[in-house]
Amino acid sequence: TSIDSPSNNHFFNLCSRSTAAIKNGFPCKIRMLGVASYNFLTVATGATLGGIEATPKVWDLAGAWVIVQAAGGVWASLKSEPFPLSSGEDYSDRSFPTLVVSRPELVSVFQPFLEGIKI
Repeated sequence: TSIDSPSNNHFFNLCSRSTAAIKNGFPCKIRMLGVASYNFLTVATGATLGGIEATPKVWDLAGAWVIVQAAGGVWASLKSEPFPLSSGEDYSDRSFPTLVVSRPELVSVFQPFLEGIKI
C-alpha cells in the first residue's frame, strides 16, 4: 500500500453508486474503474490511496479482502457486521458497503465524505 498523504496527485476509487462522496475538498483525484475487486486491489498495490464501493457482493470482496489485509491496507465496513461470514449461509442477496484505505489514519480523512452515500 501507499504511505503517501492524500493530494491532487493521488487517486481514490469510487463506484457509480458512491458519487455522493464527491464534494468540495475531496483530497484526491477520482477514478471509476467499474470493478469492485479491482478498485480494492489497486489500494493493495499502492496505485490508489483508497476506494469506496456502495454495493459490492461477497464475490467482489472474497479474494480482494485477503490481499488488501496482507498488503497492510484497512478494510472498513460501512455497515455494522459484514465479517465473519457463517458457513452455509447464502449471501448472494446482500451488499457489503466498504471503504478501503492504504493505512489506518486515512479512515478519518475519508470518513466525512461518506455521509451522502446511500447504503
